[in-house]
Amino acid sequence: MTKQLSLFLLTISMLSSVASNAQTKDETIGWLRENLEKYIAVKSEYITNAKLANINECEVTLTYHFKSGIVEDDVTLTLPTNINQLVSGQFRYINKDARYVWHSGRTFYDNNSSSFVIDNREANIAQRIANALKYLNSFCPKKDIF
Repeated sequence: MTKQLSLFLLTISMLSSVASNAQTKDETIGWLRENLEKYIAVKSEYITNAKLANINECEVTLTYHFKSGIVEDDVTLTLPTNINQLVSGQFRYINKDARYVWHSGRTFYDNNSSSFVIDNREANIAQRIANALKYLNSFCPKKDIF
């Protein structure tokens, strides 16, 4: 009986140790905010004033100013946390889940983050950000399809 009790207590101790090392939703959001602000890069000469506006368990929101020729507008880009993969630092989705809302009224959807990429100045940072986004998405309420 003592051997079983010792094994049980050891198992409980190990499980609580694993649970205590997992990041909370808020810790993950904080880590992502810090690293996205540090490593997100704009790959377009037409975009200025890019800012990380918000992060929650379901999406990352960026705002920026776009100007090309006679087209000029402020844009809000919403990137879901359920990314499929990162390709050359760019967020990629299976569906057209990236939402671009132009403040003049038009909206369009795409399957990538377009001119925004993760600048890989730190070893594996893009993959670490992708992993954190996928983990954060586990807190996002799932839509009932029925």
